[in-house]
Amino acid sequence: MNLGVMLPGMTSGWVCEALGEWFGKPGGYEPFFIFVLTAAVPAFLITYFVPFKYAPDGSLLEGERE
Repeated sequence: MNLGVMLPGMTSGWVCEALGEWFGKPGGYEPFFIFVLTAAVPAFLITYFVPFKYAPDGSLLEGERE
């Protein structure tokens, strides 16, 4: 059950160290933080443009099918 935490933790540690070496920063936390913020932008844009099928009251909007 802990595998879902261990694998991303190991991967993020490796990416953090690699970015630290690439930018010459010890530890690499600053480049990793900037990388994560930049990588989150496409996900925010996609969720902004996803069309909604349901109204706030739970009813299906006009012209939409289930």
